[in-house]
Amino acid sequence: MSKIFVSIAGQHDNLGDVVLHRSMLKALRGLGKLHIVSHTLDAPYVGAVVDGERDDVQTDAEAWNSALRSALGRERILYFQKPGELVLTGRRLGRDLLHSLTLRRIARRGGASFVLGVGARSPANPWRRLALRLAFAPYALVGWRDVRTAREMKIGQVMPDWAFGDGTPGAEQGDGPRDQLVVSLRIDRPEPSEEWLEALRLFAQRRELGIAVVCQVARDMPRCEMLAARLGGTLAPWVEGDFVATEDALRALYRRTAMAVSDRLHVLIIAATEGAVPLCLLDREEEKIGRHFDAIGFPGSAQTASGPDVEARVALLERQFARRVELVAACDKAREAVRAVEREVARIAGA
Repeated sequence: MSKIFVSIAGQHDNLGDVVLHRSMLKALRGLGKLHIVSHTLDAPYVGAVVDGERDDVQTDAEAWNSALRSALGRERILYFQKPGELVLTGRRLGRDLLHSLTLRRIARRGGASFVLGVGARSPANPWRRLALRLAFAPYALVGWRDVRTAREMKIGQVMPDWAFGDGTPGAEQGDGPRDQLVVSLRIDRPEPSEEWLEALRLFAQRRELGIAVVCQVARDMPRCEMLAARLGGTLAPWVEGDFVATEDALRALYRRTAMAVSDRLHVLIIAATEGAVPLCLLDREEEKIGRHFDAIGFPGSAQTASGPDVEARVALLERQFARRVELVAACDKAREAVRAVEREVARIAGA
């Protein structure tokens, strides 16, 4: 069996990170014992992501890297870079280029390295794209979670975000009522306009939907409380302590949801995998979310509408609302695409 080194650095107060990390780790456990470096040993996060009986987990990155280098001469290594968003700074690229020397040693000794489910936050200049291609050349498999990054980097393939690997397949969703409109917004963006709020109120009223405001990231709570008050909706708050129970409750809500409107990527992904039609509808430009849904063949999931025209926003909501059959098919294909990546990793690993 190979010795597997995995990085899962992320945000411990963000349910989206929990879901995508758990999905990846679950796919890797059949390959060998996981040696994980995490950003935190926070008990709720670790309990939701790590298998305490099978995985070795620590927060000391230097000790983890030292163990990796020490194992190189004795054991076959499988190395997995953390999934998620890449910020292509000069410092980050310098570290990646240096680290590529270790990845080449892993390959020479019969092991393999993988970077799967990543995407660049913003476009990079030609020199940084070249540096990243050089740094990523030793990886046996590179999977980008959006089309733009794959096109820019000219290396690797497109795959869905790991979080698309979870959820309820369309054939198993049943015929229960979908009587909710889910809303969630980030705290670190401008407040929505009154026209935006009125459009959601009108859409929910016309479609006879209850409004449920969801908080999947702890720091978003003040924004979500404001939304619940101004939209006249119920609040599904951030609850400290038990990620598993929180996720179960949210997924049950999403299985009753007709549409989810948010600028949080993983609110929309998790809701979509439970059959809720996703839409990022904002008064400003937002292309990150659209790129990730483009990657699963569900384009048009990020729309911009500004100005005083409330009915124009309602029309956008209505058009997206009518796409549920298309959405369910796209999510089922995305789930299978994640399974296909898992099979390719197993093939390369020789498991």
